[in-house]
Amino acid sequence: KYYAQVYGFAKKFSLTRLSPDDIVQETFLRIWEQRNLLKDQVVFEKQLYTITKNIILNHLNREGRSVEFNEVMLPHTEENETSISETRQEKLRLVYRKIDEMPQRRKQIFELHKLHGLSYEEISLKLNISKNTVASQMQRASDFLRKECKEPFG
Repeated sequence: KYYAQVYGFAKKFSLTRLSPDDIVQETFLRIWEQRNLLKDQVVFEKQLYTITKNIILNHLNREGRSVEFNEVMLPHTEENETSISETRQEKLRLVYRKIDEMPQRRKQIFELHKLHGLSYEEISLKLNISKNTVASQMQRASDFLRKECKEPFG
């Protein structure tokens, strides 16, 4: 039902490592894996495009490129997203500031997993540490971000 919309959106960006089909696949895979986190009170299409946008941004970031998303690039939805978008950008800036505050090794592990998509096993091999260490550092990073980023936004 949503393939053509997501594909068309993904085609607007030229990623060197991923095709629009790859973006669509990754988007629907992420939706399936995190389906329990979707919010019933938010229109599904908004969540779909937010996930797609974040996947594209992550891949652009990995490629050392950046792009400014603006509301014109997103497909038209029923509700005005301007204030939601500004709040999201503010939250994202806060998250990146808090990531920078983490101890260096924890930050490195977190970025390898979340930004570069490495598995715990790949990280443990790359950094010559145990998978349990990776898991505990990821848990600490998640707890820290959840605590530090929740308070200003409730």
